[in-house]
Amino acid sequence: MRKFNDFEKDVLRFFVSGQKRSLNYILINMYGDLFSQRKVVYDLNDPNQLTFYRQQQDLSMDELLQTERMIIDISFLIEYLKRENLIHFFQQGNGLTSIGSAQNGANWRAIGKALDPTVSTILQEAMNQCVIASQDLIDLVDNNFQTTEDINLTLTKEALAVSTKSYKIALAALLVAIIIPIIAAIVIPVTINGSQFKEMIESIRFKKDSQATPEPTTNQLIPDSVISSKASQQPVIKSADTQK
Repeated sequence: MRKFNDFEKDVLRFFVSGQKRSLNYILINMYGDLFSQRKVVYDLNDPNQLTFYRQQQDLSMDELLQTERMIIDISFLIEYLKRENLIHFFQQGNGLTSIGSAQNGANWRAIGKALDPTVSTILQEAMNQCVIASQDLIDLVDNNFQTTEDINLTLTKEALAVSTKSYKIALAALLVAIIIPIIAAIVIPVTINGSQFKEMIESIRFKKDSQATPEPTTNQLIPDSVISSKASQQPVIKSADTQK
């Protein structure tokens, strides 16, 4: 299925909306009020031309060409929908012989413009056929002109985006789990060496000084006065010669 431009989308929205309200939908209604608003007449008595009614002061060839282009675009859109089985004809219409209304009066000017035979055939068929929109066309309009493939592609992209986000989160968590222990192994020893190194050195020095100090001897522990007192109290042993 091809893509539709903005003008075609508006026409199809209008068409599907009318289809939902009535089953007796004459295809010419797909043109909306284009013929009446733009004061254009298509008459089966002169099927190979469009007649534009304009007042002299409002005459603009650009506007005429724009109106003609809109009629042609809708006609070929109908042909495409028919070829793709997006619309189905099911009965004859009311047998219209013309669409639009002629403007009478001295201030109005009728301007005839030749019409492509293919467009003329489509207009004649549209004026006399009731049509029904296929469910595929209704779904397409209801889904804002996204086909099933478009919707599936959108869902796939959304699922991929969620999957990618989850993968990134998991990867970030894994990196954090790996990096934090490494940082801890580096930072903690450095912190100890930096902040506690001096205390460790002082502790080692204190231990060495304690081991180097000599323990006092027995004599050093006893005062000299006590030693002298004990010496004076010992008995004097006299020799044999002295006793005699």
